[in-house]
Amino acid sequence: MKIKLQPGGDDLVKNRLLSYLNSQLPLKISDVIPIRDHVFLVRTARMYFILKSFESLYRLNLQKAYTASLRKAGFKHSYSFCPFDAKPLYFKNNFYGCLEYITPHRASFTFHTERDRREGLELLKQYHSVSSTLTNSYSSLLPKANLLQKWEDRLALFSSNLKIVNSFVQVSMTHEIISWANYAMEGLKAELNEKDPPVILHGDVAHHNFIRAYNGQLYLIDFDLISMGPRSFDYLQYANRILPFIDWSLEGLSELQTLEGFLKDKAFLYGLVFPADILREWNRIIRENSRLSSSYVNQVVQLTAVQFQERKAFIKKLKDKIDQQ
Repeated sequence: MKIKLQPGGDDLVKNRLLSYLNSQLPLKISDVIPIRDHVFLVRTARMYFILKSFESLYRLNLQKAYTASLRKAGFKHSYSFCPFDAKPLYFKNNFYGCLEYITPHRASFTFHTERDRREGLELLKQYHSVSSTLTNSYSSLLPKANLLQKWEDRLALFSSNLKIVNSFVQVSMTHEIISWANYAMEGLKAELNEKDPPVILHGDVAHHNFIRAYNGQLYLIDFDLISMGPRSFDYLQYANRILPFIDWSLEGLSELQTLEGFLKDKAFLYGLVFPADILREWNRIIRENSRLSSSYVNQVVQLTAVQFQERKAFIKKLKDKIDQQ
């Protein structure tokens, strides 16, 4: 998998982790390189692997079981857990698992290209086809996706911090953004009917969870947010992620065969109206107290303000389409 290494770091913690791994694993560990918080690239004389923390032993074991179930059921386009960590690794109040390192292709997966957007969607479709066969085995172990509650909470947090957001974005814009959210929520409450057979949702179909391997094959990674629900929830998130890269074109979405049927569903259309990305990113700034990071804030301001008119025209088309159904 393609990774961004963090230079420097706490050498004392790193050295302790290196010592701990060498005492617990049947491998000679030569280096431990931080990728992000509690995720490391580990190097041995013969191989690399990823060391990742989990909030509990239960979550670690669930991830091990689920990725093994996916592979057994025929979905091979993801990582496996390495077989050499038979007993749990526990370091500085965190449980860790050892994941297969997917050697990256020189050309990373990106939503910028039509080829990658289509291939990512096709891989997600394959994943759902397999995960739908595992629902009986995992229904008692996974939460049910509650999109309405998730978005209500997101909107409430955004609304409670408007004073901060409006120091970067015009009040008229945030007022309209909230009106879009309220319109979408009212429509979803009326139209959302989870009658389709459930699948195990991925839950985070951001571009960084699609990895193009050195052999050109595409892989889907990171199942931390899996839940039970209709596959439309994943496709809704995927559509929201790619819209900025297709100029907020409803016609562009319609050209994606997997999404074509969903665009005839009122609930899906209402979901596309909801400004999930804007609310998510501003809430993250506020939650992580990172609004003083100018580069990150500038990206979110661009997402909010620079694309505002394109998004507004897109939402008008969605409303017209909803009214016609």
